[in-house]
Amino acid sequence: KRHHKLIYHTICQKVWEFDSADWDDIAQDIRFEFCEAIPKFRGENKEGQKCKLSTYLKGIAVKICIKKHKEKSRRDKRKRDIDPGRPPSVSPEEQMLEKENEAELMEVWSELPKNIRHILYLHYIAGLTYHEIAEQL
Repeated sequence: KRHHKLIYHTICQKVWEFDSADWDDIAQDIRFEFCEAIPKFRGENKEGQKCKLSTYLKGIAVKICIKKHKEKSRRDKRKRDIDPGRPPSVSPEEQMLEKENEAELMEVWSELPKNIRHILYLHYIAGLTYHEIAEQL
């Protein structure tokens, strides 16, 4: 509670472009990460200089904000890539070809092992990096 303002001040910076609806979730992630990292706190930074607990928390908050910002950017990019804005009038031949392609894709997708489908989903749909997927698995 003592560092509530510090956490929200970090999250609310315009550089991250977070929606206010996401602030509480990100703050919760920061608190969780801080609780996990507190046993590692030794009162000094990587260079051996003395460091306050609030400085340590600020570093964790910035790290989480960077991670969330990258995730958001990847999701936004995926959304733009999936639907780049199709022309309003599509010929019947193009519609038929698209339906055939979708059917073929779904057939191939259903034949993949479940664990492979999960990895592909996490990377191409959820926008996670391979390192983030490895951590989850």
